[in-house]
Amino acid sequence: MRIVVDVMGGDHGCEVVIEGVKIALHACNKISGLCLVGDEAQIRAAMTEARLQDDRVKIVHATEVLTMEDKPLDVLRKKKDCSMARALELVKQGQGDAMISRGNTGGLMAAATVKLRPLENVERPAIATVLPTPQKYFLLLDAGANAECRPLHLAQFAIMGSVYSREILGNANPRVGILSNGKEEMKGNDLTREAVELCRQLDLNFLGYVEGHDLFEDQVDVVVSDGFIGNIVLKTCESMGKAIRVMLETELTRNPLRKFGAALAYGGLRSIKRRMNADNYGGAPLLGLNGTVIKAHGSARALAIKNAIRVGTETIQHSINRLITQEIARAKERLATGAKHGFRGRTCSITAVGSYVPEKILTNADLERMVDTSDEWITTRTGIKQRRIAAANEHTSHMAAKAALRAMAKGGISPEQIDLIIVATITPDMPFPATACLVQQQIGAYRAAAFDIEAACSGFIYALEIGQQFIMSRTYDTVLVIGAEKLSAIVDWTDRNTCVLFGDGSGAAILQSRPKAHGLLTACMGADGNKADLLSMPGGGCRCPATADSVSARLHFLRMEGKETFKNAVNAMYTAAQESLRRCELCISRIKCVIPHQANQRIIEAVGERLGAKPEQVFVNLDRYGNTSAASVAIALDEAVESGRIQRGDLILLMVFGAGLTWGAAVIEW
Repeated sequence: MRIVVDVMGGDHGCEVVIEGVKIALHACNKISGLCLVGDEAQIRAAMTEARLQDDRVKIVHATEVLTMEDKPLDVLRKKKDCSMARALELVKQGQGDAMISRGNTGGLMAAATVKLRPLENVERPAIATVLPTPQKYFLLLDAGANAECRPLHLAQFAIMGSVYSREILGNANPRVGILSNGKEEMKGNDLTREAVELCRQLDLNFLGYVEGHDLFEDQVDVVVSDGFIGNIVLKTCESMGKAIRVMLETELTRNPLRKFGAALAYGGLRSIKRRMNADNYGGAPLLGLNGTVIKAHGSARALAIKNAIRVGTETIQHSINRLITQEIARAKERLATGAKHGFRGRTCSITAVGSYVPEKILTNADLERMVDTSDEWITTRTGIKQRRIAAANEHTSHMAAKAALRAMAKGGISPEQIDLIIVATITPDMPFPATACLVQQQIGAYRAAAFDIEAACSGFIYALEIGQQFIMSRTYDTVLVIGAEKLSAIVDWTDRNTCVLFGDGSGAAILQSRPKAHGLLTACMGADGNKADLLSMPGGGCRCPATADSVSARLHFLRMEGKETFKNAVNAMYTAAQESLRRCELCISRIKCVIPHQANQRIIEAVGERLGAKPEQVFVNLDRYGNTSAASVAIALDEAVESGRIQRGDLILLMVFGAGLTWGAAVIEW
């Protein structure tokens, strides 16, 4: 490999650079050529003094030097023949594989970015600095190249740092964190909060936020920040190291007894000094450039130059730029998927599901003894064979709480973690208080807010979308969504057209933001109040309060216009499903599992056929439970997961239709 060294610049003249080059050439036989760029007369004089005679070395004369006082852009505008510019030009022309410089940091970054250009898809290069901890090291980036950053820049710094830490520092699965003023999600600023959400979508061992006191406790391997904060951290660490050294020297030489103790501890003190000596770490790579550039400290001496060359050779040997390009490309694809699905920030996933159905089974044969019907008539027209019926003392809140507890157990969620409870139901225990409040009491989630929504069979998807907004806005971290119904309480058991259709049950889902997952990709909801009379319960509200007349007129039971409901159900669910797929730029063949509202087998088949879904894609449990309204897709989702039909990473389509008229669909990455 061929190394190019900018000999000029820095605090100590070119003599220390030549001495460092000599040591590096002696230590590494893999260097096939080394080009020294700068004032030829000074370089030759320094080589003579250092007795450097090596056939691998050649000199390229440069007439100018970019000093520490020069502005960064002077390297491109006023001092085009400075040693830094000439050295970078050699790398650009393919005459060198890596370039080392201890010159003006801003000038080096500006010239390297313009001359070498960033790697494909890399937005901004970053300076990566290795800092020692009591046991090992951590990598800090950006350490000063980019004072102002966007969230994507920090996400890319995290990727580049992870690659470097893995390949050069030997961390098999580097722990990556974004530096902030606290670990809580509400800490940080808009930049760090958005960057955290991007990093959670990437294939990183991402910790989230890390604080200043985490850096030297071996809790993180890659620390990400913008260049402004990163440079402050770096300079503070350097200053603190010098201050500690001065304090030790002062205190350990204050009297003979301390001097004697220092002599006894000499070996340990020397080891600490060696670990804290920046010269042993050489230089900081400028990651993300289409070429290898190593920035040595301005005060670097021979040992630091030698190690900066070592860092350059290791970076080349491990193909860091090729690996960064591959990882950035994968990240771009993953983030593009998230953006395509409409994500702007924090994602929301279903992290656990649970369901409950009553013990009592009411079969079609049982119904034959109650109304003028038959198993053959019910099965051919609906696909239902049986349904579950709650006991007289088993209410909607009881079933909802049981489903919630099962979901919480599966997800390892304690009652104290739940921030919000949303119950979708048209059969509340009572008009008020909300059934969600009763559930809160039964599961012991006393710190949670709670409310109900009423969207009939569409309620669960409506509740999912509402819960998602609370998660994505960071208002809450854990939302419990429940669909629960005791429809047996509002079914007219003398009406053979409706009593055969419905059953009781509940399903629950835990919503949280899950790292590296997109979760709920989109939800599409709709309503048409012009068709409210197709499916309704006229009595019981302020329009028709309970009276002897309303009860005798059976106004407190469910009523349905069957044919019109069927037609509207097919059209509405198909339209909602198509819109959800369109938003995600997905075709139905990409969906692993389609879970429609379990109302009628003919409706399910008609919608599936219009969507082009294969029968094996569609999950159906209608035959065992009938129509459980808001609980329908929730119960089916839980059973699909439990049966293995749904695996991590699968795409799922939920679609519903209910009274109102209401409808909705959702696409979920499991």
